[in-house]
Amino acid sequence: MDDRIETPAFVVDENLLKKQVGSFRDALDRGWPGAVLSYSVKTNSLPWLVAWMGRNGVPAEVVSEEEWQLALRVGHAPNGPVKTRELLAQAFDAGAMVNLDSRRELRWVAERVAAGKRVDSVGLRVNWDVDRDAPDHTASGSAGLRFGF
Repeated sequence: MDDRIETPAFVVDENLLKKQVGSFRDALDRGWPGAVLSYSVKTNSLPWLVAWMGRNGVPAEVVSEEEWQLALRVGHAPNGPVKTRELLAQAFDAGAMVNLDSRRELRWVAERVAAGKRVDSVGLRVNWDVDRDAPDHTASGSAGLRFGF
């Protein structure tokens, strides 16, 4: 049997990952009590990693239907800015926290609440002028960021 690891390959030290997640969570708790640590599925959609994060109390942050489906397939309801009315409804029906980043999504939530439908938790994605506060440290520069209020 050949013991060589073929590339591409992801090698994860699970104990180190658990330690790093705990350290990040502790730092958030000290600096921003009540913050929700979430895992960006867009950044790394490796199913094992998405599932591991879910099992360890780190919800999946999703931005597309494909990411939503992946998170559900590996066993947990994701959070995130869902972009269609249908996915927004599915997310709320599943009890997910949905991060809103447009007036359209805010309007859909208000309509849903007015209709007496389930909305457990929402977050608002808020952007500020990062380039003003940290000149030359953003990829967007003066163009600004595309998501959020």
